[in-house]
Amino acid sequence: MNVALIACSNGLGHVRRCLVLSLELIRNNANVTLFAPIKSVNKLTESIEEKRLSIIDFCTDTSIENLLDYNSTSWIKKLPNLSQYDIVVSDNLPEILYLRADAWISGSFLWHESLINFPKEEKQRINHLIKDSKARLISSEILTPSYMHQFENLHKVGLYSGSLRSKNCSPVAKKDLLISIGLGGNLAFEIKNFIEEIASLKDLPFNTIWIEPRICPDNRPEWIKPATYDNDMYSSIISAIIRPGVGTITDCLYNKCKVFMFFEPDNLEMQSNANLLQKLELGENCKSFQDACDKALAYSSNKKMINHFENLAAKINFKGAKEAAKILLEQN
Repeated sequence: MNVALIACSNGLGHVRRCLVLSLELIRNNANVTLFAPIKSVNKLTESIEEKRLSIIDFCTDTSIENLLDYNSTSWIKKLPNLSQYDIVVSDNLPEILYLRADAWISGSFLWHESLINFPKEEKQRINHLIKDSKARLISSEILTPSYMHQFENLHKVGLYSGSLRSKNCSPVAKKDLLISIGLGGNLAFEIKNFIEEIASLKDLPFNTIWIEPRICPDNRPEWIKPATYDNDMYSSIISAIIRPGVGTITDCLYNKCKVFMFFEPDNLEMQSNANLLQKLELGENCKSFQDACDKALAYSSNKKMINHFENLAAKINFKGAKEAAKILLEQN
């Protein structure tokens, strides 16, 4: 079985999900080609040891500006002929249906439903495309927004866990905090204004505060460090202040780290993720970065709250990649 996975280039979470799914498909004896920006792949894993995975350096050039300018289909014109593939999976980008009506769509949101200013006519056209093609969609259940239930062929699975790096860290006490806004965020300026205040606080319940490298100041106390996003870091964090993209949410919850979420007010994807996680008591939807800081501090010092969250996190289904691979291979 030949499978093509096409990753949306907007943010590492899309590429990460495709990588994890690629490796699971290979375990089921599929021949997999991943279309993704090679720089993003390299950021997620130092090397792909699986020799059967073919990677084609490909960028969908997905950006909010392009989407709002009726330029959402330009990337499909750059694709090679896909006729050799039995299965085609496009992550978050339903425009693939113009080329392959039998393609699968993966992801827990759709751009045309997540952007407030998305052109109305274009939005209707894409929804008709999905419905007319009777497209098959795969979404992580706990993060599936309500609008995706309008599509009849929706398959819900668990979160896509799985490390893309070798795990050689030893268990450590969870006493750290992560502050991360993701590649797609526009909130760096707001966070930078709070860094000095954080550095001046005393009696914090954290051993280390890990901060996204691009907003981590050069002049900082030794206990504030640039985030490494590796297994050692994730195994040590007890709470995280994040912009709630699916990839970061998954890494945090997998490591039993509660998330405190804030985001730009017009981002419906983030709003949906934050509301769904708060309803499940797996995270807090915060009004601002300062609100997230206050709540993360309160949580990280409260053993009762920590135990309650960890009991909930232990019940999360992290078999999404395995379940998705089974669905793709059995229902094609």
